[in-house]
Amino acid sequence: MANAAKGTTVVSVPGGRVTVVGAVINSGCLVSTSNTDKVVQMGEVRSNQFLGVGSDAQPVAFSIQLEDCVRNIRDSIGVSFVGVANEHDAEVLAVSPGPNAAQGIGVALFDADNKFLPINTLPVNFTPLNKGVNTLHFFAKYRLAEQHPIPGIADAWANFTLTYQ
Repeated sequence: MANAAKGTTVVSVPGGRVTVVGAVINSGCLVSTSNTDKVVQMGEVRSNQFLGVGSDAQPVAFSIQLEDCVRNIRDSIGVSFVGVANEHDAEVLAVSPGPNAAQGIGVALFDADNKFLPINTLPVNFTPLNKGVNTLHFFAKYRLAEQHPIPGIADAWANFTLTYQ
């Protein structure tokens, strides 16, 4: 192919392929960027505060803020938490292992109405979804999972999933 303006010849050869991958979706809400890696400060709890296996310490409130919510997807939203289960109580989060980790303790999660939310299950409680910003409220509580706990660091983690209904 000749380039008349410069008087040079241009040679073209096959070079490969570009593939564009993605999707156009109807998204109900965006998780606020300040909430994608939420840290809940549980503080210190005395091991003698528990009344027996299955009892909980004082609740610590936390929230997840959703932005840019539209109601044309669904009218309500549920949240499920997925994480490593405590070996003695599969419905609560296990304390992360480590040399100074507490033993016999788990972390139980609750919704805004203080209804227990077992981990690793689909949501059963749904909250009406409003257009714009929505703040979902929860509680975390240390739960005694064994009769004789060993004090230590009691950190735990869970991923959360939003389900529209």
